Amino acid sequence: MRFGNVKGLASFSLFAMEGCVLAISDFVSKVEGSVRPRHLGLGFVWAWIYCSFSTSALFAGRAGSSINADSSWFASAVAVVGCFFVFVLAWRSVDMSRIRPVAFVGAVLMAAGTFFLGAFDLPAWAGTLCGVSSGIGGGLLVLFWGDAYSRLETERVEIAVPAASGVMLACAFVFPYIQGLPGACGVSSLPILSMVCLYLTWNDIDAGRFVERLAEGEMWRAGERAGLRTSAAHTLDASRKDTRGMRSLDMPPSAMRDRSNGSLQAPQGKALAFLVRISVVLFAAYMAIGVASATGGATDAFQAAYGFDAATMLGSVCGVCLAFWFIFFSPRVNVPALLRWVAPLIIIGLAAIPFSGMAPEFVASATMSVADTVLQIIAFLSLVNLARAGVFSPAFAIGVGQGMIQLGVLVGNLAGKWSALSTTSSGYGLWETSLVVICVFSIAMALAPSDRNMGGIGLRYAGDLDNADPMGAGELPVSQGGSAASGRALRAFGAEGNGLLTQEESLDGMVARIAVEGGLSARETEVLGYLARGRSQPYIRDALVLSKNTVASHVKHIYQKLNVHSRQELLDLFAD
Repeated sequence: MRFGNVKGLASFSLFAMEGCVLAISDFVSKVEGSVRPRHLGLGFVWAWIYCSFSTSALFAGRAGSSINADSSWFASAVAVVGCFFVFVLAWRSVDMSRIRPVAFVGAVLMAAGTFFLGAFDLPAWAGTLCGVSSGIGGGLLVLFWGDAYSRLETERVEIAVPAASGVMLACAFVFPYIQGLPGACGVSSLPILSMVCLYLTWNDIDAGRFVERLAEGEMWRAGERAGLRTSAAHTLDASRKDTRGMRSLDMPPSAMRDRSNGSLQAPQGKALAFLVRISVVLFAAYMAIGVASATGGATDAFQAAYGFDAATMLGSVCGVCLAFWFIFFSPRVNVPALLRWVAPLIIIGLAAIPFSGMAPEFVASATMSVADTVLQIIAFLSLVNLARAGVFSPAFAIGVGQGMIQLGVLVGNLAGKWSALSTTSSGYGLWETSLVVICVFSIAMALAPSDRNMGGIGLRYAGDLDNADPMGAGELPVSQGGSAASGRALRAFGAEGNGLLTQEESLDGMVARIAVEGGLSARETEVLGYLARGRSQPYIRDALVLSKNTVASHVKHIYQKLNVHSRQELLDLFAD
């Protein structure tokens, strides 16, 4: 009996171990399939900011001093603000993929300015020039990273941006403990590493373009074999360029559809309103973070006592946790919800500033670090999605948003430094400053975008299925007994003339016929149209503003109803 119990326990242990191994293997496979290290290069820019101004790696005498203790910081802060807003005007209609060498120039400027600041004892004018150089270079790298993210699949970007916080987490374990020439070399290498990652990301983008062109070419030839090359094909070919000259392959169909085939549901004014709202919130939030940085030291009491930067580590860990959340649960990024979580953190951090002691200082540092990390993620994801929608160029959307962030940092640091200098022994100066900033931030939060305002990011057209009459009134006529669903599908894919494209005239007709024969729903018919054009599931998700699981469910049902088992079998239906 005892032997049987031991045997049973051993079997249970082996079963549990096998389950753990499978769970870990599944976890690792999901992470490996979702996170590409080269897409995390933006994190090196964030790490550069942290290592330059919040550690003594670059400036040996920075330990315990505020972020604006060196005059080069002011030059760098002014330069990066000017860089964003100047290039907003200069590149508002420029396809940044055609000027990629400028990014290399930015990385070199950033690295060179950083190295000379840290390795040599420069006069004030030389330090100012180095600060300007690093500021301009940093602004250029951020703009090009924003452009690159706007050309990647939304699913990968929503994981890559929060996962980039892991780079700063790694730096928090190293850079607070190095100084002198090793510190200068280490910090100046961060822009170069970011540039290497950006170059590899460009290769991914170019490879994706090639694959999509190849898929479209195969569908084109299949249509020719079936005798389906008509004016609709010429319409598709003519719509391959966006109105601002950007490649259509880099953007969702909703942003590229010919403007003559549908009116904007979310006009440019709505998108501009969203940009203004989020920019005001980001300015106020980073003004608060700037005040906290200027009134505190580079090291809080906890870090001074225990020797490690727990506040920065905590903030970076929160960013990494967001990445894991997106990997395993794949929600659509809800900007308003994230802002509602960040707002109390900023207010708590500001309220803790006037108090002295280890606990208040750590609370202020930790809450501001978490808020900074989450806000950077929110800002980049929302601005990239806005650029992806096709209303504004990436340079305009990213430049305005990031410019307001850096302007808030500059204003907040100047206000905090003035407050610290004017603080009396009773500390009333810090109290007044904290209360004023809390009031300003609270008023700005009233302008934060809501769920209803999110339509400014993903533009939809009047012909989209979501806006069709649910009762079938006013539907497009469909030949050979087509259903209302197939009629809505034809309208969604862009009809010409009187709004009718027959089955013999275009690929859309074949989509409608196959959908009717297979008994597909309206949404499944719309998804089938994208699949027939060789679009991937992440692409469909972005185009239709659906979750990953919803698109996967639609694709599964399409395969079942049409009795196919692979993408190739599905495409063969349109070649017959």
